[in-house]
Amino acid sequence: MERQHADDVFGSKLAAKQDIAASLWPTLGATLMYLIPGVLLSLAFRMACFDADGALRELSNMRLLAYVGAYLLATLLVDKPLYFGLTQFYVLRRAGAYPAASMVTMCFSSGKLYAKSIRLALVLTLFSMLWALPLTAVAAGAVYGLSLLLPNYFGLLLSWEIMIVAALVYGCIVVRYQCAYTLLAERKEIGCWRAVRMSAKIFRGHTREVFHLLISFSFWFLLTLLLGGIPMIYVYPYFILSVYHLFDRIRGVQIRVVSSEMGNQ
Repeated sequence: MERQHADDVFGSKLAAKQDIAASLWPTLGATLMYLIPGVLLSLAFRMACFDADGALRELSNMRLLAYVGAYLLATLLVDKPLYFGLTQFYVLRRAGAYPAASMVTMCFSSGKLYAKSIRLALVLTLFSMLWALPLTAVAAGAVYGLSLLLPNYFGLLLSWEIMIVAALVYGCIVVRYQCAYTLLAERKEIGCWRAVRMSAKIFRGHTREVFHLLISFSFWFLLTLLLGGIPMIYVYPYFILSVYHLFDRIRGVQIRVVSSEMGNQ
């Protein structure tokens, strides 16, 4: 069983690499089209709330709340529809099609798709928050208890380990929901709520594979942090495509499409 788990993770990553290699520039272009607006939104928020040294500007509570609210609203209305388009690009790429990078903007040409992307983002946020709150409370309580019992370097080290484990657990949970995007592409009649629940249900009992996948990307995630996010243009599609292929392996299906059919998607 352990060997099968390892094969599923390795096979998923290998298939993701092959998907990227077969359509490198469109994949990188689609990823850039998604990432750049998000980076610009983050920069605008940072310039409004922080000075050049990174210190919080002297803002009234109302103005700070207004900036935060504007940023979150812009993220919901701009970033999430772009992310929906990006996932649909990845879904087709993992199925053997060759979509154009411009597919990332698909939601802005269809009111129905745009509304669906917003609904799905809200549902995913709700499910994520339902797990984030108790996990944060447990991790914070454990760290606080350690600070009282072991107020030294060893206690600090254990505290960092607790936070890392909590982050990994949360990552495993959140990843289970991401394949709702795949299900919505395959079954257009189902709703966002049902797609998220179905995705989590299919992953049930396969947390070990998700955990191994996350651990296998730890070097890539660290490299991305050290290089200021630049490797994200490759790491992002590599990771998401690996998740989608793992999802297919877990449910025992292999979805392939004929390239000529892609234009009718």
